[in-house]
Amino acid sequence: DKLEAADKTAVEQAIAGAKGALEGEDASAMESAGQALEQSLHKLAEVLYKGEAEAGTPPGADADRSAGAPEDDVIDAEYTEESDEKAN
Repeated sequence: DKLEAADKTAVEQAIAGAKGALEGEDASAMESAGQALEQSLHKLAEVLYKGEAEAGTPPGADADRSAGAPEDDVIDAEYTEESDEKAN
């Protein structure tokens, strides 16, 4: 929804072009289609990261997590190993 129609169409065309090139045997066509796909995906990523930055959410951040909540339930503990003689 954040992507404009023209950008979305460009990505879809690049995907279709890459698929078509993979079906053929021309290595240069595959390489140029791959580069076109890469460029369109970079544009997509740029739009997505820009939208997140404007919203104040760092890229990759989980919006459901509260700011001070610990990530894991970690319990700090110490232990000692008993030798086989004590165990028997």
